Amino acid sequence: MWFWYIMFFFCLQMPIIMFSIGFVWRKNPPKHINDFYGYRTNRSKLNQENWDFAHRYFGDLWYKLGIVVLLGTAIVYIFLYKFTYGHTERTSYVTMIIIFIQLFAMLIPIIPTEIKLKNKDLEIKED
Repeated sequence: MWFWYIMFFFCLQMPIIMFSIGFVWRKNPPKHINDFYGYRTNRSKLNQENWDFAHRYFGDLWYKLGIVVLLGTAIVYIFLYKFTYGHTERTSYVTMIIIFIQLFAMLIPIIPTEIKLKNKDLEIKED
């Protein structure tokens, strides 16, 4: 029983972090371009406008995705509790799958953010 609670607690950490960082970056992106904190890609670090846009856009995606992943994880763990009570091995396997899905969900927003930044740069060059 305790194992299930520990795994549930650890599996909720990633979506909570996504939600929290997304919430902050939507309104308050890091002020200055830096190499230590933030959404740091070559395209986002080109200028301050790209830096701010990338953080707001990426933050919005992480905020929304964090909520979805948090709810999905909670629902899976409720069913997991019902069907794997006392089976720590099954709980371990399902937890591992959930963590891989969460990692995938963390990385996916990079693609649309980079596409938006690229389109934004192309619009500026056309003008």
